[in-house]
Amino acid sequence: MTSKWVPKISGRRRNSRFDKSVFVLFLISYIAVLVLAMMSNILYHKTVEKKMLENAKRSNLAMLDQLKIDIDNKIRQINELSNNIVFNTKVNMLLKGNDVLYSYYDLKQEFMAFPKSKIIYDYYVYFANTDEILTATLKSKSKDFYQAMYNYESMSFSEWHQMILNQYHFNTYLPVQQLNAYNSQQYRVLTFIQSIPVNINEDLLGQAIILIDESKIRGIIDKMRWGTHAHIYVLDKQGNVVLSSEEAIALPQGIREQIGNSGNVFHYNEGKDKATVLYQISKDTHWKYIMIMPDKEFLADIRQTKIFVFLLLLCFGLLGSILAYIFSYRNYRPIKEIKEMFNKKEHHVDFQYRNEFEYIKCSIMESFKKQSDFDNMMAIQLPVMRSDYLTKLLKGYLGEIDIDKDTLNFMKIHLLSDDFIVIIAYIHSQSCFLEDFSEKEWALARFVLANVGSELIEKKYEKYFIELERNQVAFILNIPDHALVKKSQKQIKSLVQAFYDLLKHQCKLQVTFGISNIYTGLVQLRQCYDEASKALEHGILGDQRIVFFEEMDTPEQYYYYPIDIEVQLANMIRTGNYEDAVKTVDMLFQVNFETKQMAAETGRYFIMDLMSTLIKILNMTLAKRQKPLVAMDDFLNRIFIYDGIDRIQAEIKTIIKEICEQIQEYHSTPHDRLITNIKVYITENYGSHSLSLTSIAEEFNRTPQYISTLFKTYTGQNIKDFISKIRIEKAKELLRDDQLTLTDIAKQLGYANDMGVIRLFKKYEGVTPGVYRKQIEEEKNII
Repeated sequence: MTSKWVPKISGRRRNSRFDKSVFVLFLISYIAVLVLAMMSNILYHKTVEKKMLENAKRSNLAMLDQLKIDIDNKIRQINELSNNIVFNTKVNMLLKGNDVLYSYYDLKQEFMAFPKSKIIYDYYVYFANTDEILTATLKSKSKDFYQAMYNYESMSFSEWHQMILNQYHFNTYLPVQQLNAYNSQQYRVLTFIQSIPVNINEDLLGQAIILIDESKIRGIIDKMRWGTHAHIYVLDKQGNVVLSSEEAIALPQGIREQIGNSGNVFHYNEGKDKATVLYQISKDTHWKYIMIMPDKEFLADIRQTKIFVFLLLLCFGLLGSILAYIFSYRNYRPIKEIKEMFNKKEHHVDFQYRNEFEYIKCSIMESFKKQSDFDNMMAIQLPVMRSDYLTKLLKGYLGEIDIDKDTLNFMKIHLLSDDFIVIIAYIHSQSCFLEDFSEKEWALARFVLANVGSELIEKKYEKYFIELERNQVAFILNIPDHALVKKSQKQIKSLVQAFYDLLKHQCKLQVTFGISNIYTGLVQLRQCYDEASKALEHGILGDQRIVFFEEMDTPEQYYYYPIDIEVQLANMIRTGNYEDAVKTVDMLFQVNFETKQMAAETGRYFIMDLMSTLIKILNMTLAKRQKPLVAMDDFLNRIFIYDGIDRIQAEIKTIIKEICEQIQEYHSTPHDRLITNIKVYITENYGSHSLSLTSIAEEFNRTPQYISTLFKTYTGQNIKDFISKIRIEKAKELLRDDQLTLTDIAKQLGYANDMGVIRLFKKYEGVTPGVYRKQIEEEKNII
C-alpha cells in the first residue's frame, strides 16, 4: 500500500525542526479559548454595564419622579393656602377698603385657623391701598415689616417693594434666597407670590406671599444628590430655576433647549464635559425636575468596576496564559515522546513537516506501509516458510515445544484431527514428460504433480505439499476423523492408484509412491516421513511403483562386501582387468539383492561403499597423472539418478570400464609397462623363497636401486610392502580352506615356517591368522 503522504514529504527537508510545533498550536488554542472567555466576559460586562446604566437611569427617573410627587404635594399645600387667602371674603373686603364688616383682627384670627404645614415658614398679605403687611400675628407698614421682620439678603426694600409688592404675579415662585428674619435669624426660603385679585385685567389690590422653608424640600434633594452625585434642578412652568442642589452649576441653555414636554433622558456634551440628563414634568404644576449626572460622577462606579474588571481580567489573563503554557506543555509532552520514539526507530531521510502531528501521521503511514509490505512479503514467503516448517517436522528437526497453536495459525496450517499420513512421490528421469531435463521442466513436473494431487485428493482431507528435492514431492494428509482411520487407509490406497494412473497416462510422468502408516500427532510426522522414505527407496530399488510401508517384508539390515573381496576388486581394476572386476560386481549384486531381501537404506549403504572403492582407485590414478580429483558426490549423483537395481548395476559397470581404460592409458608408457611387469612377476612368484628386490632387479636387468626408486615413485609404496600385501591376500584365500594348516600356507607363501605368516597378519591386519579364519567362518554361517 503506497502512502499518500510520501509524495507530500518527499520534497521538503527536515533537520528535527517543524514549521509550527504542536506545542505552539496547543498554546494558541488555549490562548484562543482564554481570549474567547475573556471576550465573553467583556461582552457580558458590557451588557451588565448597559443594564446597570439603564437600571440607574430608571432608578434615577424613579427618584426624580418621587421628587416631583413630593414637591407637587407640597406645592398643592401651598396652592391650597394661597387659595384660602386669595379667595377669602374678609381678605378681599379689606383689600377693597371695606373695614366696616370685617376688621384686621378678625382676619388675623382666621389666618391663625388655617391648616399648618411644615414646609411653610410663614405667610403674609400685602394691602396695596394702605401699603401695609398683615400676618397672623401682626400688622405693619411694608417698610417697617421689611426692616423689622423679613428682608432678603440680596434685595433692598425698594427692589422688594417694586418687584414683589407692586407687580402682578400668578403662582410665582422666586428662587431660593437668604432671608433675614427678626431676632437676627437667617433662613433660606422659596418665595411664593399670588396677586389679588387673580384676574390680571383688574387693578392690583394686594399680594399673598408665602415663605417656603427650603430646608424641608432640600432634604429630599440632598438625599438624591448624595445617592446619585447629580445636579438637581427644579424649574417652574416659566422655566425659572426655583430650587437646585448644592454646588449645582448654572443650568446650561443647551439643556433647557432639549427639554421636551414629557419626561425623558438624553446625553449632553459641552466641550469635554459629558453628562446624562434626566427630567420629569409635572402635569399639575408644569414644573420641570431636572437631574444632570456628569459622566465622571455618574459613571464613576462603573469606571471603578471597569478598572476592577480590567485588572481582574489582566490577572486572570496572565494566570490563564501561565496555565495555558503549562497545559500545552503537559499535552505536548506525550506527543514529543512519541515523536522522539519515532526519531529513534526511523532512519529514513529527514523532511520538513508542518508540525509533530504531521510527522507522527507520516511516520505511522510509513509504518503501515512497511507493515503492509511486510505482510505482502510474508504472504509471498508464507508457502516457503510453511514448506520449510513442515520439512523440519518431517525430518524430525522440531519437537513438541516447537508445535503450538500460534505457530500453526501463523503458518496457516489448519488441522482437522491429529491423524496424519505421508506420501512421497518420486519422479523418474525416464518420464516422457521430461525432454531436456532442465530445471524448468523439473519445476513444471513438480507443479503438475502438486496440482493434480490437489484436484484428485478429496476435499475432506486437509493436505499440504512439500518439495523435498528436484524429483521428490511429499504429501501430508490430515485424516478428518480418527474413527475413520481404517476406512481412510483403504481410500488412500485407491486414491494413490488413481493418482498414479492419471500421472502415467495423462501427464506422461513415471512416478513411484512411498506411503507411510497413519500416526497421531504432528510430532509423529518424522515417523511417517521415515516410513514413506523407506517405502519409496524400496520401490525404487525393487522397481515397484506404489509401495505401502505396512505391506513391505521385513528386510535384511546388513550387506555383503568383505574386505578381501574389496581388495581383490581393487587389484583387478588397478591392473585393468575389466572382465574379472565385472564378474566380482555381478557376484556382489546377486548376493545382496537376489538371494535375500535387503532394506532399501542398507542397499544404498552397500552401493555407497562400493562406489567409495571405485573413487579411491580413480583418484589415485588421477593424482599420479596430476589431474583434478573426482568428488564422491559426483559419482553418487551419477548413480542414483537411475531407478532400479539393474540400471544402477549397469552404470557401475560403465564406471569400472572407464576407470580401467584410464589405468590402461596410464600404463601405456615404458615405465608403466615395467611397473606392470614387475607386479605381474611378483604376483606369479610370491611363493618363491628367493623373491626379493635383488631377484627382481636381476630378472629385469636393472639395478636394485633403480627398481626400488621407480616402483616407489609410480605406486607410492616400496616393493617389500607390495610383496607382503600380495602374500597376505593369497593367505586370506588359503585360510578359507579348512584343510590347509598354517604351516602349509606358510610354505605356499615362501616362508620357512608359520611365524612368517603370523608376523605378516599382525603387521597388516592386526590379528593372527587363526582369528581371521574364525571371522571367515562366521561370515559363511551368516550367508
